[in-house]
Amino acid sequence: MNKIYNYLFFILLSIFSIFFIVKLSSSSLFNTTYQIDIIEESSYSEFINIEGIALRDERLITDDNDFSFLNYHIVNGDRVGKLSTIATYNIIPLPLQSQIELDIINNKIKQLEDSTESKILFDIVTIDDLIKEKINSILFTSESGSYKNLVNQFNDLQVLFNKKDIKLVDTDYYNKTLTNYLYKKEEILSEHGTKEIYIKSPAAGYFTSQYDGFEFITADNNLELSVSQFKDIMGKSEMPIPDKYVGKLQMKPTWYFVALMDSTDAISFFVNTKIALEFDIPYSGTKKFNTTITHISKSFEEKSVVVFKCDIMNVDVLSIRKETCRLIIKNHFGMKISQSAIRKIDDQIGVFVIIGKIAVFKPINVLYATEDFSIVEASSNVSSKILLPKDEVIVGGKDLFDGKIIN
Repeated sequence: MNKIYNYLFFILLSIFSIFFIVKLSSSSLFNTTYQIDIIEESSYSEFINIEGIALRDERLITDDNDFSFLNYHIVNGDRVGKLSTIATYNIIPLPLQSQIELDIINNKIKQLEDSTESKILFDIVTIDDLIKEKINSILFTSESGSYKNLVNQFNDLQVLFNKKDIKLVDTDYYNKTLTNYLYKKEEILSEHGTKEIYIKSPAAGYFTSQYDGFEFITADNNLELSVSQFKDIMGKSEMPIPDKYVGKLQMKPTWYFVALMDSTDAISFFVNTKIALEFDIPYSGTKKFNTTITHISKSFEEKSVVVFKCDIMNVDVLSIRKETCRLIIKNHFGMKISQSAIRKIDDQIGVFVIIGKIAVFKPINVLYATEDFSIVEASSNVSSKILLPKDEVIVGGKDLFDGKIIN
């Protein structure tokens, strides 16, 4: 009897062992726990962080009278002509509800005045093209999460629609509507015994109502600084906002960013080198500006001052002052892949891609690598082995080989 039990025990043990071996083998052949990433085209910029200050030639605008509220007729970043209206205010402040009503009316008046200007120089086809461009701009602004200028863009779009209507019909409706709004405006002002004062631009330039307190540090005499002079400027405190401040004008589209960087980095650059600077602008996101190096100081305590010149002027530029930005050294364009997906097989670097249910090894060249990911390009001439966007790449996992069945 004991022999029979021993025999049965031996058979059961053999069956269990065979089952275990088969299970272990199948798990290595048909592993179902692999993580999959979808390959996407991407880019990455090598950069150096630099700290500096933006220098412009700004003219402060103030008014002779006290005011409690300004109604700006332009937006920050607009280019204005000499003696054009910047803002208005009331000698006697209006109650809040009346002021809100007046602001709405003023906006309508400006919209109608822009629509009915004496000459509409564009034909219908050009106006249609401008309408499409403005709609695309609004959609792009909305998708980028930068909403601060959307109201102004919608106003510009409405003006274009009005101009198209005027071109097709006439200006009678718009002139009558404008007259009605002007009458309503005078009614509100008369009811409260006040009148509107116009603030005119003293010169042509780029306007902003912002104030940061460092407007007194200008580009004049500060474009060839030494390291010690740069540190003196960066150590200065901001000035208080002037009384009856309206805004400021940047007279030219040119501005400078004066920065301090390691001399070991600065030695790689030369005067007249073209290079991009990237800033993080509040409410606008990341903005890149093409610049030209105009000055590199002598090294002092392993630091050098580098001056970058830029000929772009807009609302984002006017908000830059003391900043840490990124100096773009090199841009890499390719496909972004997790480091956990990259393997080395027979001295060839590559990744495993799932095609159907088969793991296929595709060779790659690594263009740029970080601890977490790499920017790569395909390195095979065989069509079936060329890595492509939208390929499903296996991340992590072990015991992979070319041709392995992935269940």
